[in-house]
Parts: sequence; C-alpha cells; structure tokens
Amino acid sequence: MSLNRHTAKLSLALLLTTAANGQTVGLFAAVPGSPFPAGTSPIAIATGDFNGDGKPDLAIANEYTNDFRGGGSITILLNHGSGGFQTAGSPIGVAFSPETIVTGDFNNDGILDLALSDNGLTSDAGQLSIFLGDGKGGFLQAPGFPFAVGPGPFSIAVADFNHDGNQDLAIALNRANQVQVLMGNGQASFIASTFPTGAGPRAVIAGDFNGDGNPDLAVANFAGNNVTVLLGDGTGNFAAAPGSPFEASNAPGNLSPIALASGDFNEDGHLDLAIANSGVNNVSILLGDGTGAFSAAPSGPFATGGFPTWIVAGDMNGDGHLDLAVANATSNSVTVLVGSGTGFFSAATGSPFAVGAGPQSVLEADFNADGRPDLATVNYTSLTVSELTNQACTMSVQPASLALDGAMADTSLSIIAANPSTCNWTALTSASWITLGTSTGINSGYETVSLTQNTTGAQRTGTIQIAGINVTVTQDATLQQFADVLPSEYYFDAVDLLKQSNVTDGCSSDDYCPTAPVTRAQMAVFLITSIYGPAGAPVPPTPFFNDVPPGSFGFDQIQQLFNLGITTGCGGGNFCPNDSVTRAQMAVLIVRARYGSSAQVPYPPTPYFTDVPSNAFGFSFIQRMRQDNITSGCSPTTFCPADPVLRGDMAIFLERGMFNNQLPVGEAYIGSLSTRTLTVGSNADITVTGISTNFVQGTTVVNPIPGIEVNSVTVTSPTSLTVNVTAGSMPTNQPEAFWVTTGSEDAVLPAALSVQ
Repeated sequence: MSLNRHTAKLSLALLLTTAANGQTVGLFAAVPGSPFPAGTSPIAIATGDFNGDGKPDLAIANEYTNDFRGGGSITILLNHGSGGFQTAGSPIGVAFSPETIVTGDFNNDGILDLALSDNGLTSDAGQLSIFLGDGKGGFLQAPGFPFAVGPGPFSIAVADFNHDGNQDLAIALNRANQVQVLMGNGQASFIASTFPTGAGPRAVIAGDFNGDGNPDLAVANFAGNNVTVLLGDGTGNFAAAPGSPFEASNAPGNLSPIALASGDFNEDGHLDLAIANSGVNNVSILLGDGTGAFSAAPSGPFATGGFPTWIVAGDMNGDGHLDLAVANATSNSVTVLVGSGTGFFSAATGSPFAVGAGPQSVLEADFNADGRPDLATVNYTSLTVSELTNQACTMSVQPASLALDGAMADTSLSIIAANPSTCNWTALTSASWITLGTSTGINSGYETVSLTQNTTGAQRTGTIQIAGINVTVTQDATLQQFADVLPSEYYFDAVDLLKQSNVTDGCSSDDYCPTAPVTRAQMAVFLITSIYGPAGAPVPPTPFFNDVPPGSFGFDQIQQLFNLGITTGCGGGNFCPNDSVTRAQMAVLIVRARYGSSAQVPYPPTPYFTDVPSNAFGFSFIQRMRQDNITSGCSPTTFCPADPVLRGDMAIFLERGMFNNQLPVGEAYIGSLSTRTLTVGSNADITVTGISTNFVQGTTVVNPIPGIEVNSVTVTSPTSLTVNVTAGSMPTNQPEAFWVTTGSEDAVLPAALSVQ
C-alpha cells in the first residue's frame, strides 16, 4: 500500500431541497386550503397549543360580529396536523370590539389563556378581558372582566415584570401617551400602574435591553416617530433609558412607526429592534448597545409593501441568522427580509408573498411540524387567515470539515437535492491554495475542490462556504506516512516528521500504533536515534543492566542512554525495558537529552500543574518542559505524571524537545549553526541563527559546552550572533546542546555540536 499520496479522493454530500417539477419557487408558498375563514373584520392573531395536542393553533380577534354591532368575537382554529386548520366550535363572543390578542397562562393552571383589549373610539377608557382556556380549545371569559384600562389600548406585551412567577401585562395606551403595566396575581386579576411614553404609542414589546436580567419595554410611538425604552427594575417599576426616546430611523419622513420586533440582528450579544414604519413603507433597525441605548444601524431602512402593520423576527431560511416578516395591509402581502447577521437585510426569494386582503398581523410557528417556521396572517378585508408554508432549502454538508495531508488533493463534492423546492447553491473560498470548480449549481450536481501541495512547513486552515455552510479545510505540513495516523489527528505532523527524520519506521510496515503506550526500551531507541541519527554511536559491549542482555531489543540504545548519563535504570541494576514510560519519566529523559545530562537547567519554582507539587518526582524537569512549551499538560491545570505516554503524544514531545519542530509561534530557539562538527584542537567562528530570539550584545551568553571552550560572543542582530570556540583535545562523547541565554530567554538547539 502506497501512503505517500499525491492525490487524495474524498466525498462530501450536500443535502438541499428541490421541487419535483423543477420549477424555482420562493421561500414561502400558500399551504393547500389557505386562506381559512375567520370572523367578521379579523384584526389580530395569536398562536399557541390550545388543545394540548402539541400542534400550534390560532386565535383570531374579530373586531365586529356579523351585524357590526354589539362587540366582536374570537375564532379558534385548531391545527389538524398537516399544516391546515379547522374551526373549534362557534365564535366566542366578546363584549367589546377587540384590537389585539395575546396568549399567556394568567391563572397558573398550566393551560394557555387569552388577553384581548379594545381600541375604543374616543378618549374614553378602553377595556381588557381575559378568556381562560379549558385545554380542549375552548375559552370562557374570566370573572370580573372586562374591566377598564386607559384610552386606546392598541398593543399588549406579556412578561413577568416583578419575578413573582405570575404573568403580567403591559399595554400601549395610544391616546394617553402611556404604557399601562398590569401586575398579575396568578388568579387572572391585575393591579395597574402607568408610565409615560412618546406621542401616540402604538406597539409595545418586552425584552432585557440592558442585560440586567429584568424585563424592559420598548414602545413604538406612532405620532412621535420614535421609540421609548423603559428599563424595568424587577419589581414592576420602569424608568426611561438614558437618551430615550430614540429616533425610529436614520431616514427622514413621517415614519408613523406601528410595530416592533426584537432580536440580536448584528449578533453582538445585545438585543436590537426592528421597526415597521407604516408612513414610509419600510423597516428600520435600531442596534442596542446592551445598556438600554439604541442607535440607527448603518444600513437600511429596508423597503416593505404598502402600509406595513406588523413585524415578526425569526430564522426563516435556516441559515442561523434572524430574518423579518412584515404584514403589508394595502399590498395584501408579506415581505420577508433575510438577515445577514450584521444588521443588513435583503428581500427573500419570491418576496413579497401574496396573502388575503388587508393583512393586519403576521406571526411565525411550525404549523406542519417539518422543523421550519411557517407564517400566518389575519386578513381584515377578506375575513380570512392565510398560512404560508416554509419552502426553505434545508442544506447539510458531510463531513462538516476536511483534514488532508500536505500533498496536492482533488476533492469531489457530491451535491444531493431532496426537499420540495429548487435550490441554487454557490461555493466560495478566500484561501489561495484552494481552487473550486464551477462554484455554482442548481439541485443535484458536483463541485470539485483542488488543493496545492503544502510547502509552508506548517499546518494551514481555510474555509469553503457551500450554500451558506462553512466547511473547514485543514491541510497538514507533511505527507501521510502511516495508515493508522490520519491527517485529522492532532499528532499527525509530529509522527510524519519522526518518520521523515528516520527516528522511527513505525510498529509495522504501514502502521505507527499511535495509541499504544511507549515502553522504556522504545523510549531509548527514540531518544538515541534523535541524538545520533539512525547510525547511532559506538556501544559499550558489557551490559549495564541485568535485564537487558546483548541482542535484546534496544540493547545498543539503552547502553548509550546510560553511557550519556540520561538514565540509571529503574533500580536494582535493572532497566525494566518492557515497562511503560510514565509522563513524569518522559519529562526527565527528554530534558536531559535536550540540554545534556550535565547541564544545570533552571526551572520556575512555582508549580505549573496542580498534580505536580514541588516535592513530586520529576518536578524540575516537568517545570522545564512546560516552560519550553514542549508540553501544556493533559489539561489546562494538570500534567498526569503517572499516566503512560502514548506513541502519538511521544512524537510531539520528541519533535518539540529534540528537533524544535512544532513549537508555538513566538517560542525562542536556535534554528541553525553554520558548522556542527569541529576537529580536535581547532578554533572556529560559528554563526548562530535564532528563531524568535532577542540577542543583545553584552547580555547574551553561550552556556558551557562540554569539551568546547567559548572564547567570545558577538551579536549582529536579535536573531544572529557569531561565537568563537576552541575544540578540546578529545572527541566529545555525544553531539552537545548549543544553549544561549539572554536575560530570562533561553534558546537551545539539542544535539547540535560535536568534536571529532
């Protein structure tokens, strides 16, 4: 099996939605049977599971009865499971002409109830009524209702304003320039207080706009062309936010803001506001700063149809960003604005979408249980409710990310269309080393991705965006050497580098066995080969250890390891060659091999790891391993000193500790010496090249090198210096570490310089 591949073939599946007839459709389409009949002059709509079957139903407030006298009614439409609706009994009579309707559990029985208010025709007080649900789709007016509220109650928000576990109400009083807050007692009874707003408040919504955990209020002031923000204190009291009221738009005109929606439209973690401006037929965005203050978004406003009356926010196309749906009363349509996550919006495919005549309100819910939000409008003129089913393209990419070795690669993306609408898709990338094929498609098809060979010497990461979905592509710096070490593994490059430097051939012809523990004999082979190279060095013939006779695995390397003073065995004259190397033992062996067994290597006295106190075995070596960024532990705070070292992890430790490979960016080390071999008694100038070093003349010193005398050090730049040395009269026992210190900065090149 050839593992040094220059071409890698992979397959990705992109799942889209498509129509059987192949015709392109918009994001929403009318459900079969829509529109559904409502009552006379239906003016407001709410949704909830009114009969306990798990499906969202509809409650419609009808402003009048059939004879346009004597109040209005409520029509309940029960969801029959496939997205359609059927009427639940006769319309429920209401003593007044309702203007708005909301849902909530106002008597704490676990069943949804309804709250309705009327607009009133003069400056006289309006009315509020509560209808208690029976859990079967039926409703009865609560005792003591209706009761009087302030004049012109146009809109209701539901929240627990005083954190007592009971739902409260906030009502925008259009003709009083106030918000009336009704504190509920959990028994469908309320105590009222009022707070000032701007001129002609028409809509109110609740949300935590200053991040203090208490519900606040935002009010659209129809006559004032602005938005009042009232910050709640968690007890039911409210005060205007600093700077309130806020201009509803950064564009001129008689805005007549009529409806509000909230959401984090620019994804900065703070609630923002979307405002339907009925006087100029657009939506403006106010961005929140998390303190209760708002300012107009740089982009927008965004066009709607004629006389927008209601707005709702939600992720309607499944891309993870909030979108907006707006009911347009004089255009008989719904405008859907697709959000980008930056505060910018654009019209959805097919928008605006036709509905019945005179839509007054729009809401979203998953009516057909397909996991996508649908829309419903209440249509005042045509006496109907329209339902728009979501046709969004549902897309996924498998796998969600790619991990490749450093070779050139051609990757085939298989694109599969499945659901009922036609989907156009695009593939984009900004990575110069990734080349895409056609980059566009419709429904099923193929996309090709080509990667150039990675010659940077480091892992690189890029992103391909396919149909709005990000696919991360990671290309390692090396070619795959072993069948059981895949490019997706964190130790991939380290293992490959060990192979390329001839430190290991693996555990078999094609495998490395990365999850197997490293034995002490294997550790000796790894270290000595890293120091001397595959050829090794002369071996003392007489065994140093009782349990490592000549001819046993690793005999030569174990002898050399003892001869260099890196190990004295496991005790009792033994080496324990078949025992696993613990992480603490590994630290001792690597630091001694990195700096030389005779080096006096300083270390930080304060423990890095909670499980390695200052009196623990190997403490100083573990500290030095962490200081040199050879290891960061087995967790952010622990080292796991007694755990065995696995072969995959050992590859990383060896590459960092013995070859200075894969050290974090910014870590100082010696990159190269102009000469690495001296003759006995010779004098030479050695040019030293540092990586991320800060050499300073008079401060930088070259630490003692056994068998070599350092005569002078001349710094030529922060990353370059010249060292004059004289070789001793005897060959060195091993390639010695070249170790330079500048203040608190250490830079080393292990096994760097020898005398022959």
